[in-house]
Amino acid sequence: MSSQSGQKVLRIGLIQNGKIIEERLMRSMKPVTIGSALEKNELVVPASDLPKSMTVFDVSNGRYVLHFTSKMSGRVSLGDGVVPLEELISKGKAKKTAQGFSVELPPNGRGKVVIGEVTLLFQFVTAPAARPKPVLPASMRGGWGRGMDRALGLIILLSAILQIGFVVYLETQHFLIEDIEYVFPTRFVQISVDKDEEEPPKVEVEVTDGDGPSVETEEPVATKSEDKGKESPEEMAEDRARERTMKAVEDKTLLRVLGAKGEGGSVVDTLLNGVGNISAEEAFANSTGVQHAEAGVERSGIRGKGSPDGDGVGARAGIDELGAMKGAKKAQGGVDTGQIAERQVKARPIKIQDPNDMAGGTLDNKTVSTAIRRRQAAIQACYERELRRNHQAGGRVVINFTISARGSRGAVTQAKAVVDDVGGGVGQCVANEIQNLRGLPAPDGGDVIINMPFVFQPGQ
Repeated sequence: MSSQSGQKVLRIGLIQNGKIIEERLMRSMKPVTIGSALEKNELVVPASDLPKSMTVFDVSNGRYVLHFTSKMSGRVSLGDGVVPLEELISKGKAKKTAQGFSVELPPNGRGKVVIGEVTLLFQFVTAPAARPKPVLPASMRGGWGRGMDRALGLIILLSAILQIGFVVYLETQHFLIEDIEYVFPTRFVQISVDKDEEEPPKVEVEVTDGDGPSVETEEPVATKSEDKGKESPEEMAEDRARERTMKAVEDKTLLRVLGAKGEGGSVVDTLLNGVGNISAEEAFANSTGVQHAEAGVERSGIRGKGSPDGDGVGARAGIDELGAMKGAKKAQGGVDTGQIAERQVKARPIKIQDPNDMAGGTLDNKTVSTAIRRRQAAIQACYERELRRNHQAGGRVVINFTISARGSRGAVTQAKAVVDDVGGGVGQCVANEIQNLRGLPAPDGGDVIINMPFVFQPGQ
């Protein structure tokens, strides 16, 4: 309940160890508590022997009631004089409560209550007027316009005018868009359109009945010769030269004779069924690579039943009669082709010396050479693998590698072949083996860069 004009309010003063530490004016009537807890009390005394919270003044029937215990001391003025708290208890003026005792205070009452090391002084006084909230004078009040720099405000204003004005100008203008007709010129249309290819005229072949075996006619199949019109002159010349070469090969080989039949049948006769019977004389009539034998001269191993002394080219022989030729029976037993012996290729052992070309940190060169000797067999295998392909392979290979100083053990971080006179990937193979070196100590003073030479020579 808020206080009205002229109504008295409770004024409390808090004293600790003889010093006033707080003064409170209770403008509204409400219970007043004291203790060491910060959240629960109106009057807080943290460094004291007070309990966490206890009620000192309570409100009952519109008046304040003082609560105290027998352990407290003090005096209270109830209008007819000042009375000690012990006397109020002994005369029965104080009412017994669960926490102790209580006594109702008059509107003009005042008093003093001692709670351990803390003393409370209280009295009822007329409430003073509320202090108005401090307000700055109008000349000192600021605003968003006064806090802005004048030059900055002018720049922002001009920028806004220019941008808004430009947008308004674009919106009010009506720009004409020209209608462009995308038409290709006639010359381009003629070039881009392909002409229809004319089909070659069909040639009808008259077939007459004869005594020969029947041959099934097939539909003509389009070949690549139809496209010769599109070939360049160089390609056409190459095709004609190729045809002349094939014709010459056919004339000078046995391809012209394979069609002739002897007295016996063979698989070739079956495959060539339907081909006209051509004698050897007719087959070699126009040949330039086969010449006639003279009388009395021994023929080749391929001969028929006729006499070798006769005139002309002799009698015809079937392919099934070739078993009588010289050496045919020997060939039936198999031909000894011999054995292919693989050539043994050996390389001279490489000599691994202590590296002298070292830069960077400090590392024992003997330790490096010892680690490389552990990989000597693998390095030798890199060279022998190339030596099998090229028996004259040999030369000098220089590997540049870096031993890192990080960690307790040294490791090869990078290795590459800077010189590879052998070729065939020998340098890269050796670099890979150097990359796999193990058992190296960490160098002192940083990473170590080494150039390690290897000389490879074929064995005798």
